[in-house]
Amino acid sequence: MNFSVNFPKPGGKVLIKAIIHSIYMIKNFANNLTFLFLLIFNYSNSQPTAVLPKDESAKDPGLSSMVNELKRIIKTKDFNALIKHIHPGIQIGFDGNNGKEAFKQEWSSTPNQSRLWSILKRIIDLGGVFIKEDPKNMFVFPYAYEVDLGNIEDAYKLFIVTAKNVNVRENPSLTAKVIGQLSYHVVTIDDAPINEEENEWKHIRKVDKKVQGFVHRDFLYSPSDYRMFLKREKDQWLIYMLLAGD
Repeated sequence: MNFSVNFPKPGGKVLIKAIIHSIYMIKNFANNLTFLFLLIFNYSNSQPTAVLPKDESAKDPGLSSMVNELKRIIKTKDFNALIKHIHPGIQIGFDGNNGKEAFKQEWSSTPNQSRLWSILKRIIDLGGVFIKEDPKNMFVFPYAYEVDLGNIEDAYKLFIVTAKNVNVRENPSLTAKVIGQLSYHVVTIDDAPINEEENEWKHIRKVDKKVQGFVHRDFLYSPSDYRMFLKREKDQWLIYMLLAGD
């Protein structure tokens, strides 16, 4: 903005009015600029109340083909076929024991494979997005992991509702009274289960505190839950990470 003022040549009241008008313009601009800075600051530090689902895998033909193949593999539970899509340096944890052989050791047993198919199906069904830092070569399932949730004091207490019209119940039971519904809302949970039944249920609270009750674990996703990263190398998409925790 140009703050220069072309003062009229005549003196007296005309000159005074021009000066007052210029001061008003500068003051008004300063106020607007302050408001803009506050708006940007509050937005960047705010926590979203809801996170809508998203799936960007169809944007890349090669990625889309690979995801469709993964869905087929999960349906048929073909572990050997899955191994072909594993990156040689795949990360499966934070203890340094990574790589394709470590992946085989972790998931090759029958009980672990059953759990693996369940994990993969869930996170792929939720949909995924390209990683902001490298959108051409990195992709993550589920979409919820890439969401900016603002300043989080304790990420382990924060969950995202992953479906529409999810029932919130008075007690941790399918027969309990429905006291509300949530659709893709961001919620927080209590520190620990109240009883044994709550291992499958979480006592949640909306960010605005207006709704609280029990939601089944199948409809909740935490940033510390399992996520799968895909990486493009030489025009081939491979599973680069499959891990949980923080």
